[in-house]
Amino acid sequence: MGEPSDQAQGEPHVESHVESHIEPSKLRSGALLMGASLRGRQLAGADLTGANLTGADLTGADLRGASLSFAHLSEACLVGADLRDADLRGVSWEGVQLQGARLQGAQLSSLPSPCSALCVVERSWLALSNGWGARLAHIAPQAWVERAPSERPHVTPIIALHGMMGCALDFEPLACALERPVWALDLFGHAETPPHPLDYEIGEVPSLLSFEEVTQHTAGLLDELLRRFDEPCELLGYSMGGRLALSVVALWTREGNTQAINRVKRLTLLGTSPGLEDEAEREARGEADERWAERLEGYEGESLEEVLDVWSAQPILARLAEVCPERAAEQRERRLELHIGEALACAMRALSLGGMPPLWAELSGLPCPTRWLSGALDVKFSALAQRAAEAQGERASVHLLDGAGHSAHLEAPETLAALLS
Repeated sequence: MGEPSDQAQGEPHVESHVESHIEPSKLRSGALLMGASLRGRQLAGADLTGANLTGADLTGADLRGASLSFAHLSEACLVGADLRDADLRGVSWEGVQLQGARLQGAQLSSLPSPCSALCVVERSWLALSNGWGARLAHIAPQAWVERAPSERPHVTPIIALHGMMGCALDFEPLACALERPVWALDLFGHAETPPHPLDYEIGEVPSLLSFEEVTQHTAGLLDELLRRFDEPCELLGYSMGGRLALSVVALWTREGNTQAINRVKRLTLLGTSPGLEDEAEREARGEADERWAERLEGYEGESLEEVLDVWSAQPILARLAEVCPERAAEQRERRLELHIGEALACAMRALSLGGMPPLWAELSGLPCPTRWLSGALDVKFSALAQRAAEAQGERASVHLLDGAGHSAHLEAPETLAALLS
């Protein structure tokens, strides 16, 4: 594409030599970049307020935190662009290609149409008076965002808890398939939620927490979140997140906390174990998870990237890369970007299946209607789901998701969405 014409001195425009590197600091509001080739450019934090980018090629560009409010993007290409935390209010989207763009945390007043499989993620902190907190993500699919509030159908809110090494954003594919919002937490030690109180001071060394203590903190966070809704919610937990969700409901049941329990319309547990009954098995699992924790801390001389790759290659998790390589690659990138090895090590120790008090004996007394889910190809957890539903009794049901393995919310989000809907 040709270079834009020069502007008179003093006007709020800049020249764009499209084949040279453009520094964000050299861009000013009102920049004239019509037809510019900015493929893959590093423009994080750039001020492009009111800029004219009509017909520009921004494929794969890094625009994190950039201001594009009231910019002209007609006929522009932003395929695969990174627009996280960008200000996109008042943008003209006519003819814009936005497929595969990342919009987590972006400020939006509208989206182009069509705009396939996109979610807008608003992040906030959920904090308790005792100093503990968690990062909360409100994941809203573009089909929902585009509707006027009065046109949005009434739906039961979904609160979701991710698995070990995961994060709240793992539920983006499910939110897109549902075409409705999902509220998801970054759990203890994962992504932006630290394994210590938010008021933690540098120099202090937090003590190792037990599974019961993390359950207590998670119960407080969920109680606070559930209070924000005018109606009961569906509590969805996957793997480790399912064990936490189940443990929280069991805790509320033991405490007689009917107010919190009544805010849970249904408990949905995907790939979830109620715990290990055999003491020797629990001890062996604890030792295995301690070895993972040491690897995450770098004691084996491995990088976090190497450890996470070995984790993902385990047979129970490897199927995702086989059936959804792009989604697996995105998850890998997100884990490396958001996670801290030492924090994950704290989570691995505190939330080990070996340290979880088994809940089999308490299932029959749980008051929440519960759906036990498993990918039909996940033989181990399908059997656990069947057995747990039988132990819980009439308030439980079991559903096996065809064509899916352990990570069904990522492997087959449409199948899971059909059940949730």
